[in-house]
Amino acid sequence: MTFWDTQRLSQRLPSLLKRGGRGRPPLYLWSVKKNSQGAQEYVYGYKLHLLVDCEYELPIAASISTGNVSEQTRASYVLREARYRYTKFHPRFVMADKGYSGKPFMDLVRRQYKAKPIVDLNRKHKTLLAKNGADMKTLEWKALYSQRVAVERVFSRLKGQRSLNSIRVRRLRKVTVHCYLSLIALQTAFPLPSVALGFGLEQ
Repeated sequence: MTFWDTQRLSQRLPSLLKRGGRGRPPLYLWSVKKNSQGAQEYVYGYKLHLLVDCEYELPIAASISTGNVSEQTRASYVLREARYRYTKFHPRFVMADKGYSGKPFMDLVRRQYKAKPIVDLNRKHKTLLAKNGADMKTLEWKALYSQRVAVERVFSRLKGQRSLNSIRVRRLRKVTVHCYLSLIALQTAFPLPSVALGFGLEQ
């Protein structure tokens, strides 16, 4: 079983902005999310899209993007990367949170990977809720989705032990290198011979 999630990699605003200079941070680095109180807050930085094995709590595939790229946009890329790097990647279930609630992602998981999507559907997606909402109430669905804690633990280790909570480099390429080195360090700390973890730098 695999779980999918995206983590925002916040950065400090450039000193030019703090000094009142003319320079402004690029708009494509901004993203909007809801905090624990339900209010919208703006985050400056990048996103780490991560596919994690729920049993071993290890990353299978990853992708780094700018802050304005949606989760579903990178879903097919990371799943394809997992299949390419690890030919035995045939999950029975693919779990994801509300950020991946949508028909395209669920159809992708079913048709191309022959897996069952376990997605916490957005309440605004009435059609999906009408078709799949009953499954969310079953004990099996709740038991599977509860394993989402695996990806949260991986992000916690990456931020607490591998410095992903304080990115100090600029530009997508450098941030990508920083993230992949952190993932490699995490992988070597908890080796798993049966899983091949591969990385590729974006141009």
